Amino acid sequence: MLPKKFRLTKKEFEYLRSSGHVLLRSPIFVLVWCKAPALKFGISISAKVDKRAVYRNKVKRVLWDAVKFHLEKFPKGNFYGFLVKQDASKYSDEEINDLVNKAISKVSIS
Repeated sequence: MLPKKFRLTKKEFEYLRSSGHVLLRSPIFVLVWCKAPALKFGISISAKVDKRAVYRNKVKRVLWDAVKFHLEKFPKGNFYGFLVKQDASKYSDEEINDLVNKAISKVSIS
């Protein structure tokens, strides 16, 4: 998990969902961003992805770890949100991590 200063509050996440732009789409998530005063991240995963909270929390942990590992590659001054899709239940932890790493490399280049 990221330190609290890098995580979006509920209010900030709602702002991101309402005024954010889709940065990229992958088979398991949509990465949304918007301009903001600080670099912050949020993850949203619905119960529709999997009924079991254990699985949803596992996906969140993998995403948080990947973001934490690549934190310095993100441009400063943006909010980012990972909106997890239902297809995430088909992927293993390693596959999720690989997809996140590919997405982060695309973000850091642009």
